[in-house]
Amino acid sequence: MRSVGVVAVYAGWTAPRVSPGSNRRGGDGAPSLNFPGLTRDFDATFVFRVYAESVPFARQVFPFLFNLKRVNAMNIKLLKSVTLVAGAVAAMASTSALAQTTIYGLIDIGYGVNEGVTGKGSKADFHSGGDNDSSELNSTTRVGVKGSYDLGSGLKGNFKFETAGITSDGKVGSVDGTRFFNRQAWAGLSGGFGEVRLGRMDSIAFQTMIDFDFNGASNSTMATGNVGVAPITGRLNKTLQYFAPAMGGVQFRAGVQMKGDDAAAKDNVGVGLNYSAGPLSLGAAYETKRTPTGNDFTTVGAVYNFGAFKLGATYADGGKNATGYGLSAETKVNGIALGVQYAENSDTKKKATEVYANKELLKNLYGYVQFGSWKTPANQSLQAYGVGAILVF
Repeated sequence: MRSVGVVAVYAGWTAPRVSPGSNRRGGDGAPSLNFPGLTRDFDATFVFRVYAESVPFARQVFPFLFNLKRVNAMNIKLLKSVTLVAGAVAAMASTSALAQTTIYGLIDIGYGVNEGVTGKGSKADFHSGGDNDSSELNSTTRVGVKGSYDLGSGLKGNFKFETAGITSDGKVGSVDGTRFFNRQAWAGLSGGFGEVRLGRMDSIAFQTMIDFDFNGASNSTMATGNVGVAPITGRLNKTLQYFAPAMGGVQFRAGVQMKGDDAAAKDNVGVGLNYSAGPLSLGAAYETKRTPTGNDFTTVGAVYNFGAFKLGATYADGGKNATGYGLSAETKVNGIALGVQYAENSDTKKKATEVYANKELLKNLYGYVQFGSWKTPANQSLQAYGVGAILVF
């Protein structure tokens, strides 16, 4: 992409340049640009030229500028804005070969209810996946930005920032005080040694075991989650994580969080290991307790894909009333994934069942139906269901 620049000339005056390393900053962190003489009306001829190695390109992008002869107070703001935009384009063009930055996201909208959150007998409604603290439908509606920059010497700088769940009324986070980038907020370095990350992110147990839930750990119907034996744990603040290079189907991960980085937290460590060979996938993770009154967490899982169908099993031990297993089965018929998952808490003896169907309708657009039922420790029968569509971008 060719570099694009902007020159403004009035009675021999040229707009000041701001060097990339300048310390002169505006209130929003952008370079300060001053336009002497452009704070009042004037009648002198004003020439505003956009130049590029290819003039036709400039004419296509800013055609009106080549016919601009006179400037008054009403279009001064326009001139300033175009100058700043063109400068930003030039800056991006100069680094595009070295940087890869992506805006991504997921939108889950549909109709359903989760009695585990809104209470037994509550009415179904239209929802976003971010409603009720991301406890409705299948997935959490969110937007993020991620990037990878070539630093040279075989190293890359990486980052990822992802919002909290976006609700059906446009809020980012349905609970007051929720962090804006509640799901992910980390930066790191990768190379031949693997990758390191520092910040807020998913736990090692989550990253190791999430694929062992065939319905993607549904917000509302997740069988293992609804009876307290999910093979995953929640996100961590200020955690340092290491990912070893995958070798021979083996992927190792480890993470540490220091005491005080979460309320009442202890120093805690997590390790995870995945192994895959053909149709077989195995996973195991261990995490030390996060609080003085908490428990260590251990989980293992296995999946075998027979071709026409696949079977899976998980076991989690999170201490008293948080130990149990999950079983999964899924097949595909005419491109539609049909699955059932069952879970039981070994301590409370409570059981949960989850059934689902999903299909990619169009590119990156998925439709789904899901239903879950379970009993609480108080022996109350609850249900959750959802019919919706997910757009991934």
